[in-house]
Amino acid sequence: MEIMPANSDLCFIRIQEDELDPGPLPVPFHDSTMGPFTHWKLPWLRLTADDGLVGQAPAALHPLVRGLLLKEHHDLPGWWHRAFWALRNNGHRNPQTSSCISALDMAGCDILAQRCGLSWHRFMQAKRNAVPVYGSGGGTNLTIEQLTAEMRDLVRCGFTTVKMKVAKDFGAKPDEDVERVRAVREAVGNAVGLAVDANQAWDSGQALAFARRIADLNIAWFEEPVHSADRAALHELCSACPIPVAMGESENHWLGFRDLAECGVAHLQPSPHGLPGYTAWSEAVAFAEKSGRQWSSGGYSHLTALYVATRDGGVVEYLRAIIGHLATCFLLKPAIEHGMIQLPETPGLPVRVDWERLNARGAVRTLWDECA
Repeated sequence: MEIMPANSDLCFIRIQEDELDPGPLPVPFHDSTMGPFTHWKLPWLRLTADDGLVGQAPAALHPLVRGLLLKEHHDLPGWWHRAFWALRNNGHRNPQTSSCISALDMAGCDILAQRCGLSWHRFMQAKRNAVPVYGSGGGTNLTIEQLTAEMRDLVRCGFTTVKMKVAKDFGAKPDEDVERVRAVREAVGNAVGLAVDANQAWDSGQALAFARRIADLNIAWFEEPVHSADRAALHELCSACPIPVAMGESENHWLGFRDLAECGVAHLQPSPHGLPGYTAWSEAVAFAEKSGRQWSSGGYSHLTALYVATRDGGVVEYLRAIIGHLATCFLLKPAIEHGMIQLPETPGLPVRVDWERLNARGAVRTLWDECA
């Protein structure tokens, strides 16, 4: 943390964890290896400090961390240190570990920013209020007509880059995948950036064969073409792939991005909700920038944008089919206009859950509620 208010001590007197259910997705979503998703619920953490301020974040805490919070006083770096090492035996490359620490970090910053009367991103020394965003979707369950209509609509909404899913049915239908990519390119035109995402479905040979078949379509990047743990396959693919390869959403430690770069990955994708806090995310981005690589960040787009606003580059993924639906849980949220996410100057996090409406619908399930 580069700045701290004079009163940076955090003593928590209440932990609340809920699951928010915005209802069924308007259209089920399917990628290469998972789905169809018909629902997507949002875990929501609230930490109440002893001064009455409430910090929030989209995740749940690990029981070992819950056990710490109502017993001790620390500044935020101290809390990060205690949580990080409390979960050592859970594995620091475990996504549950990373998301838990990320949530604690975000909620703690929310409280400290409110104490200063600053928005979350300004508290973190961001110099801009808007960041670029690309439109993501193109589920493998969509017909070509549905797929092209969705991609055209994203372009009409102002997104200058769009991303679609490939590797349908665990990568078993490459001919159909090629047809779908060509249809989208024709539908959106050559001026729009087009990326494809295989969700790790192929081996290096299959991914390379597919990349060569669509290389003439000016593809911005080829995301997760092989399994994230198979560094040998990734290196083999990157050495011959005619399309920039993108990886990183499955990494839960910033050092993993060094490995990806050594394999030849051209586009790194650190997720702030998958890495243990802002500092870890920032270290991954700093490595990408220093090594001259493109980078983008996914996750909960309206909150990911807060992180990206603290850097000069980068772009946020907006998976409209899911993130747009989850955003219906909020009374207040950043606006997405003309391919940019606009961040308000609201003190703390720029989101407010619509508790009254969700509770009236029975759309909140309490997972944990404990007071000191």
